[in-house]
Amino acid sequence: AVAVSCGGCTVQKEYSVPVEYTVWDVELPEQKDSKVGTAWSGSWGAENFKDYYGPATNSTYNQTAWFETMFKYRTPPDSIYVTTPRPVPEYEDMAARGARWFSLLDVS
Repeated sequence: AVAVSCGGCTVQKEYSVPVEYTVWDVELPEQKDSKVGTAWSGSWGAENFKDYYGPATNSTYNQTAWFETMFKYRTPPDSIYVTTPRPVPEYEDMAARGARWFSLLDVS
């Protein structure tokens, strides 16, 4: 269990929250041996997925699944690494779902 208390409360009360976890006996490859980057680039073309999932990857499905997952947890699905603005319908979709900030161009 994890003990939780309130630092700014006038009445101190400690709560015990039960925690369960599962440990798998796996070893992750070193970054230099992995094809997975350290941050998601937000590139949805089939060419970006073929090395991982083969040439017949449905990139539209992957993008939709990513957006759904991120919005489920109230996280903007936009990428901070865009080099050109994404199609307007994607911005409209994100705005309709509650996104308030968007990446328009990487200026680094």
